[in-house]
Amino acid sequence: HETDRENFPNLFDVDQNYGLCHRLDRETSGTVLVGITKKSRTQMRECFHRHYVRKLYVCLVHGFIETLEQTVDRNLEAMGQKAKLDRRGKRARTHVKVLGYFTRTHKSGRVDEFTLCTCEIAEGRMHQIRLHMAAALGSPIVSEFYYQKAKQMIEDRRWCNRVFLHAYAVGFPDMGAVNDDDDEDGECEEDDEEKLRVEDTEQEWHCCICPLTNELQQVMKDLKPRKEQLKGVQADTMLQSCLDSGLINPGHKEVHCKGTQERTQLIDDIFFPWSSKVNPIQVGDLAKVRAEASQRQKQQALIQQQQEERMEKQLEKQKSRRSFSRDAPREVREGREGQGTVAIRPKAKARGRDSISPRRKRGVSVGNKRPCVSRGRLRSPGLPPPKDRSAEASLSPSDGVKNPPANRQGPGRGRVRSRSGRVLRRRSQSIRRRLPGPPASPRRSNSVIQRRGKRRKRNAPMSPDRPSPAPEKRGVRSQLGGRPRRGGALQG
Repeated sequence: HETDRENFPNLFDVDQNYGLCHRLDRETSGTVLVGITKKSRTQMRECFHRHYVRKLYVCLVHGFIETLEQTVDRNLEAMGQKAKLDRRGKRARTHVKVLGYFTRTHKSGRVDEFTLCTCEIAEGRMHQIRLHMAAALGSPIVSEFYYQKAKQMIEDRRWCNRVFLHAYAVGFPDMGAVNDDDDEDGECEEDDEEKLRVEDTEQEWHCCICPLTNELQQVMKDLKPRKEQLKGVQADTMLQSCLDSGLINPGHKEVHCKGTQERTQLIDDIFFPWSSKVNPIQVGDLAKVRAEASQRQKQQALIQQQQEERMEKQLEKQKSRRSFSRDAPREVREGREGQGTVAIRPKAKARGRDSISPRRKRGVSVGNKRPCVSRGRLRSPGLPPPKDRSAEASLSPSDGVKNPPANRQGPGRGRVRSRSGRVLRRRSQSIRRRLPGPPASPRRSNSVIQRRGKRRKRNAPMSPDRPSPAPEKRGVRSQLGGRPRRGGALQG
């Protein structure tokens, strides 16, 4: 089946889950059913929903379970990747049967107690066996990582590197053998008892067994049977059989039979005595399964066809839009020819720093094309500052001093504007009131004069006649270049 895609396309179909009919928990080994054809997988899935598939598990748990056989009937509720016991959840039933008591001795001399048992499940909920054994019976499975303490799990992982849970046997009907003889609709007349009996005698049943894996057999080598066992339990024989062949009973083997009578004798009574009574299969039940499976298959095919049609329509719309936007002339795209043409919406301009109007761009004038470099940050225009009446009152007309312009008065010193109204920053000039007279020579900025004076003093040579500087007061930096002290003058 690995390379034959033409005859077995279901094994390579992602929508069909590669043919898998069910699944196992993480770190759980055992048998898994696969539907080779799409029809057989759909029918087998219907058998799982009706609980017509029998399942038997083997697990190793902590402690001793005192009762030989018992049934745990506790509802479960799924919570993400975990589950919990809740009466509002779905019903879950597990039948536990003890196979033997075992012990394991540590190097320090401590002795741990274990119980090997089988579990039959009627429903197959998520983590059903693991949660029932840990929460309901108080005996978690060895190396369980969800439903036992982390300290115990770490100790178990040192000698058992996975969860000791194994799907040992699965019993199921062969849904592909009678498919060729059925009608296309898969329907069967329920009133025709003779036809149902004939089909029941020709119906094939299978029981597949998967022995314990090598890693689980290595774990069981460290176990020793306990001297005191329950009545009817032969732990020595069972342990030796598990170590030799991986089977809990040397007489177990695969079974293939036909008809309900042979199935009851060879499969149900030996492997699934409890689940066959809880979920019985009557004559004609599989015919109902085939009818419902065929209807479900038709519904799935119809849904898939509708989805494909929707996808095709979406692709056609996208192609038509692309071709219209590329091939159509500009007048048609803009909606200028006729009222039936659709105008394409123009692309919106980006908003942000790049979308500022050219009139407000920094350092660029609109009227003159020559760039006008401005210094500093632009300020918003705003209202002119109020006039300072006190400054005007202090000046007398006899002084002959002209009043400064309005935009230079006030605490904000006013703002200089261009003809277009844009705010410009003044160059650093003195704003003192100048007396009338000859034009004064251009003055330099005070900051430039101070810097030059400091530089001359620093570069001037030290003369012996020059007096030493006075001691610096508080707030002056120290001669060593440290931070200013708060305690006053520097101490020598």
